[in-house]
Amino acid sequence: MHPRFVQFRWRDLRLTSAAVLGTIRTAMSFALLSIRFLVRWTIGWAFGWELGYLDATGTPAPKTIYGEVISLFGMTLTNAIALALSQASATEPNRWYIFIYGWVALTIIAGMVVMLNTTSKTVGKLEFGELAKHAYERGSIMFTRTFLFTTTVLSGVIVFLACTGQLPGQDFTEETEGKLGRPENYHFKSTKVDGIMVQVTLDKCTFPSGIPEQLNMKIVLKGELARKWKVQEVVGYVGDAKSVKEMAYQPAAGETDPKFPGRYLYLLEGLSNKEDYHLKVYVHSLSKEGLRAFEIEEAKEAIRAGEMTVKFLSKKRR
Repeated sequence: MHPRFVQFRWRDLRLTSAAVLGTIRTAMSFALLSIRFLVRWTIGWAFGWELGYLDATGTPAPKTIYGEVISLFGMTLTNAIALALSQASATEPNRWYIFIYGWVALTIIAGMVVMLNTTSKTVGKLEFGELAKHAYERGSIMFTRTFLFTTTVLSGVIVFLACTGQLPGQDFTEETEGKLGRPENYHFKSTKVDGIMVQVTLDKCTFPSGIPEQLNMKIVLKGELARKWKVQEVVGYVGDAKSVKEMAYQPAAGETDPKFPGRYLYLLEGLSNKEDYHLKVYVHSLSKEGLRAFEIEEAKEAIRAGEMTVKFLSKKRR
């Protein structure tokens, strides 16, 4: 092949690459300008920046809306408190309550936007180039803009905290290690296979300053134990060795995350500081046919070696 032809091919390729890069830069610049315009237009419309202000010395004097705006902001705070109280007794964020709060917050924000975009009755008498004017006096408009921004940010923060379980009293942050008993063989009548039962004690030694009324019980299976076994259920008993009965409120299973196999969460409610509790954790094989005797013994040895842990999560310090 002739050298000049090869050189032409390389030059043509460089020109094509430069053209493509130039097109990409132009498209990105146009997209950024469009986004910037859209954001500026949306904020300008929401805050009513396209409207003029009424003459404060006019007759009659422009109407004020300080009280209405304060009432709307107070409604936002009241709903935030109600959301926090509703989530304080939940083991995980209640999406319906959060949705209701978000809907009310959006309604309040929309009301403020309507106030800022309401025009005076002189709209039909505008001259060419004259701006329409707000229906309320200038101080009220500035006051409403401030509270619109505050309400929007505050509502967003509250929804984020509620979704992530970080509202006051909502999160179970204090961890206490549970005491595991010796793993024992157990026969599941429903599936007719053999499994394992491990008893966990919850008493004054676990919480010296008093057992909280509500706890989360987190059970974690590790390593080979998590690959072959699962927690089937947890049954709670209350009382001492002479008098044991089932708990009035049995441990309720929470949602499991498929991203973290081997992790299980149970809610314990109605606990009393005067009682001792015995929580029996029933571990079932993932195989429907069950596992052989030596595999069960290996699992029991793994539990004794620490591949199964139980932690109690409380809302207050011990």
